[in-house]
Amino acid sequence: MENFKELIMTKTAAKRLIFFLVGDIILLITSAILAVYTRFNFRLPIGMVTFLWMLVFLSLIIKIPILYLFRLYNISWRFVSLDEAVRLVLAISIGEFVLFLVIGTLYFFGMIDYLPRSILLIDFLLSLFSIGGFRLSKRLIGILAQRKIASKAKKKTIIIGAGSAGEQIIRELLKSDSEYYPVCIIDDDKSKVGTYIHGVKVSGGRDKIEKCAYLYACDTVIIAIPTISKRDLNEIVGKIKKSGIEEIKILPSILDIVNDRVTISDIRPVRLEDLLGREQVKIDMKQIANMLEGKTIMVTGAGGSIGSVLCKQIAKFKPRKLILFEIDETELFNITNELTFSFPYIEFVDIVGDVKNKEKIDRVMGKCHPDMVFHASAYKHVPAMEKNPDEAITNNILGTYNLAKSAVEHGIKKFVLISTDKAVNPTSIMGASKRFAELIINSLNTEKKTRFISVRFGNVLGSRGSVIPIFEKQIKNGGPITITHPDMKRYFMLIPEACLLVLEASAIGEGGEVFVLDMGEPVFIRDIAKQMIELSGLKYEEDIEIVYTGIRPGEKLFEELLTAEEGTVSTKHEKIFKAKQKGAPSIKVIEHYIDELVDNKDDRTQIDRIFKELIPTYKSSYNI
Repeated sequence: MENFKELIMTKTAAKRLIFFLVGDIILLITSAILAVYTRFNFRLPIGMVTFLWMLVFLSLIIKIPILYLFRLYNISWRFVSLDEAVRLVLAISIGEFVLFLVIGTLYFFGMIDYLPRSILLIDFLLSLFSIGGFRLSKRLIGILAQRKIASKAKKKTIIIGAGSAGEQIIRELLKSDSEYYPVCIIDDDKSKVGTYIHGVKVSGGRDKIEKCAYLYACDTVIIAIPTISKRDLNEIVGKIKKSGIEEIKILPSILDIVNDRVTISDIRPVRLEDLLGREQVKIDMKQIANMLEGKTIMVTGAGGSIGSVLCKQIAKFKPRKLILFEIDETELFNITNELTFSFPYIEFVDIVGDVKNKEKIDRVMGKCHPDMVFHASAYKHVPAMEKNPDEAITNNILGTYNLAKSAVEHGIKKFVLISTDKAVNPTSIMGASKRFAELIINSLNTEKKTRFISVRFGNVLGSRGSVIPIFEKQIKNGGPITITHPDMKRYFMLIPEACLLVLEASAIGEGGEVFVLDMGEPVFIRDIAKQMIELSGLKYEEDIEIVYTGIRPGEKLFEELLTAEEGTVSTKHEKIFKAKQKGAPSIKVIEHYIDELVDNKDDRTQIDRIFKELIPTYKSSYNI
C-alpha cells in the first residue's frame, strides 16, 4: 500500500514537472521572439534571423536549469506563495544576467556583430511576467471565482475606516468563511478615496454611506475605527440608520484590543455604551509601564466586571507575574484562560480565595511577594446590601482591613483601593462600607513603607448588574423597562477607560490620596432606556414602555463624587482629581469601630449608630 502511494505521488510529481517544463519552454521561446520583434517594431532585418534563433536557444539552455535549481518545478500550482514569487524573480534575474554575459562574451570575441542590451531587457520583463503569470494563474482564477460566489452568498458589507484596523478586517473577511463580504470602504481621508485595499475600493467619506448602501445593496456595516470619537460614531450610526441598514457592527475601543491586532472575533454589534462613551482619554503609558513592567501584581476580585478588565489592562504592560485572587471559581477559570491565551509570556497565578480569610491572604502574599495590590473585591449592589448589612461589613470593611494589614506586614510597596461615588455622603450600607474602607487604608498609610491610594469613580457601562444588561433583558422580553424614578441620574464611564485611569492615578499617587475620576456629565436613566429601545430597532411607548417603580432603600436620585467639605485639587492628568481630606482617624480608632461593627453586624440600629459616629455625613434610609 505504501509503495502504491509513493508510486502515485511520483507520477503526480512527474506530471507537474512536465507540465511546467513544457509551459516554460513555450513562454521562453515566445518571450525571446517577441523581444527581438518588439525592438525592431515587428520589422525584423534579414541579418537578425540567425541571432533570433541563437537567442532562443541560449535562453532555453540557461534559464531552464536555473529555474530547476530554484525549485520552481516542485511548487503547487494552486497554492503559489510569496516565497515562490521571490524565487522566481531571482531565477529569471540571474538567468538573464548569465544570458547577457554569454552574448557579451560572443560579441567580445567577434562571433556576433551585435550586443542587444535593449532586447535582453525586454526579454527579461516578458519572461518574468509570463512565467510568473503562468504560475499564479490558477490561484488568481480560484480567488476571483471564490469572491464572485462569496459576493452572492454572503452579506454585502460596507467597511467604515481605511486604516490599519480596516485593512486587517478586510483581509480576514476575504480569506475566511465569515458571513460578511466587503464591497466598499468609507473613509473621510480624501487622499485614500479611489484607492483599493485587497481589491476593495475606498468609495468616499461618510457623506457617501447612503449612496453606497443603495448602489451595492448592502446588508451590513462594520465600523473599523478603534479610536473613533463618540460624536463621530453617533453621526455615522445616524447616517447608517438613515440608509436603511439595520445590522451595524463595530470593533472595540483601542483600550480593549489585545496586542494591537484586530480579528473577526472582535467584531460585535454597536451597543449603548459605544454611543454614550466619552472622548478618548490621554494616558501616560510610559509612567504606567514603569510602575508595572517586570513586577508582581495582585488583583482581588479578578473575575468581576472591574477586576477582569483591570487584569487585562495590567497584562498589556508586561508584569512578570499577575496574581488573580477571586472567590468565584468559574469567573476565575474564565479570566485566567483568557489571559493565558492572550499573554502567554506572563506568569498567571490563579487563586480561589476570600478576602475575609486573613490566613489565606497572608499565605498568598508570603509565597508570591507582590509588589503591588489592586483591591477590586467588593459587594456593590445597594439594595442587596441594605438587606444583608452583615455581608457588607465582613466583605467590604473587614476584607479590606485584612488585605491592607497583610500588605503592611509583607512590605507591599503600593496598595490601591477601588472605591465608588456612593462613598460620598453615603445613604446606604454599601456606600458607608466603601467610605469606611477608604478610611482604613488612609489610617494605615502612615505605617511603614506601604503607600495606600483610593480611586473613586461612578457607574461603569455594561458591568454585571448595571442598568444596561437589565434593560437589554427587559427589551428582549418585550418590556416594560423599569426605572425607580424619572429624575434618576448617574455618572457613567467605560470599564476600560476607568481601569486605565485607575492605573494612571496609581502611578502618580504617593500615598494617602483619594483620587476622583472625572466622570463627565451625569445622564438621566430614562434617556438611556429610550436610546436602548431605539438601538434595538423598536419605538418608545409604541413597542416598549417605561414604568417607574419608586426609589429603593439606600438609593439616591443623584450620586456625588465629592463631599462639599472636601473639594478637589487638580493633578497633572486632566481627568484625575485629588480630594481634599481631613485627617484620617488612627488605626486604633478604626480597629475599635471594626470590632464594634463585627460584634453588632446583625443589629441595624447599632450599625447605623457606628457608621454615623465615624462618618458624620452618613444618613441611613433604614426605617427602624
